[in-house]
Amino acid sequence: MQNNKSMIPSHQTKVISLTLGFISLLILLRFVWVSDDAFITLRTIDNWVNGFGLTWNISERVQSYTHPLWMFLLSIIYFLVRDGYFALIIASLSISFIVIRVYVRQFLGYPLLMFAGWGILMLSKAFLDYSSSGLENPLTHLLFILFIIVVLGEKNDFFTVCLIAGLSTTNRMDSILFFIPTIGYLFWTKNRSIRGFFLLIAGFAPFILWELFSVFYYGFPYPNTAYAKLNSGIPNVLLFKQGVLYYSNSLKWDPITLLTITLSIGLAFVRGEAKAKLITLGIVLYGAYVIYIGGDFMSGRFFSAIFVAASYLLLKLIQPIKQKYQLIFIILLICTGLGNYKNLQYFNISPVNLQDYSSSQFIDDQSLISDERMYYFQATSIFSIDKSLKMPKHAWADRGLAYNLEGTPIVIEDTVGMMGFFAGPKVHIIDINALCDPFLARLKMNAENWRIGHFMRDLPNGYYETIRTQKNRIEDPNLSEYYEKLDFIISGQLFSRKRLVAIWEMNTGQYNYLLEEYYDQAQ
Repeated sequence: MQNNKSMIPSHQTKVISLTLGFISLLILLRFVWVSDDAFITLRTIDNWVNGFGLTWNISERVQSYTHPLWMFLLSIIYFLVRDGYFALIIASLSISFIVIRVYVRQFLGYPLLMFAGWGILMLSKAFLDYSSSGLENPLTHLLFILFIIVVLGEKNDFFTVCLIAGLSTTNRMDSILFFIPTIGYLFWTKNRSIRGFFLLIAGFAPFILWELFSVFYYGFPYPNTAYAKLNSGIPNVLLFKQGVLYYSNSLKWDPITLLTITLSIGLAFVRGEAKAKLITLGIVLYGAYVIYIGGDFMSGRFFSAIFVAASYLLLKLIQPIKQKYQLIFIILLICTGLGNYKNLQYFNISPVNLQDYSSSQFIDDQSLISDERMYYFQATSIFSIDKSLKMPKHAWADRGLAYNLEGTPIVIEDTVGMMGFFAGPKVHIIDINALCDPFLARLKMNAENWRIGHFMRDLPNGYYETIRTQKNRIEDPNLSEYYEKLDFIISGQLFSRKRLVAIWEMNTGQYNYLLEEYYDQAQ
């Protein structure tokens, strides 16, 4: 095996790695932005901090966020700074700085790989975009990296492996797909015992405890967004096609990300040991899931975590080989990143000249997938901060503030992030995309024209009056009865025995016949 360790003193390589971390932080600050969806979580946090519980509309207990662990981290920061925008920026950049530091420190004795890994990260549009944004990606990046480090390490402590996976699953439930192959193998081959089972349960304790709380408090095991997006009524074949388009869009706008993932998968199955193959299988499993659900409307968001994992694994796989072969892989990746004009043009973009770019550069006309960072950069970049320190500078935030000042009791909206946060707790928002509306999330989308992640629902007759009067005015008898059952779960007395029975009945599908009869009559 080739020894490619550097002769550079260890203290100097540590200084180099720290320097790379701070340079990365400056680059991230240059491109920092905040997603509208991040403010959906902030509305819940604001309600919680102000004594209204973990609610989105304060009259309903609804999990409108997909990332409980990230939500708790944001809650601490928001409680301290009391500013939503800056809380999102601080959380994102702090965790992303740790990610880069942990990443490059693993190659302290291998400066070529250390610089290469850092360069690959900085050239990935997916990584740069979602190292800020206010979404949970940075925390997922960190947990994926820590998982691989522990699994490939000599000790390979099973409890630690399970704990990292449990925390990541609490951070975002679908990330469990990445961990299943490795944990399944480690349990079956080395820990198949009562002790191993208890270590597995103990490691996943954060997720198990969250699920118990979620079912008790919200009434359901999954976030409301899952019911809204997976219950759209769109045929699976169309979602599959959209998932393929998600890959196609990433290949067009951010080729280094998919190339890195592909090279890592190929090399792992050709020359990787069992653990590397299992990690790679998790990457493949998650990649298949992305196609299954139709991808996302945010370009690259669902690729950022598996890219970080794949790039790190790729460097570990080429670490033992001769440097000339390492250079082949590295040059291929770096040239791919440098050849991507769309990514490099960000160095010239500022809120001042962003208006010079056409809307066609924000949205892919074929798939309607958007470049979210470019879309929100003018309103949420740190370069837009003025003496007032009031951020973001966006019309949706202004509309929310207007609702708040006017005392508007109920609004119907389809963009509910910034608007919802700045509207405040006294404004009840009916989200027609159903991300934050538990009743509409259980109804199928009626429109033929749809965009992935945006599945608008029609309001049933009487639903608005029901919200306005707090009395069931829904005209269709089947929908009316179903709403009654659901409303009792999300608004009824928390510790009521009847409510707990209703939760069981709802989650075991005992009320589904009401929706089926409604759709049968509608046809």
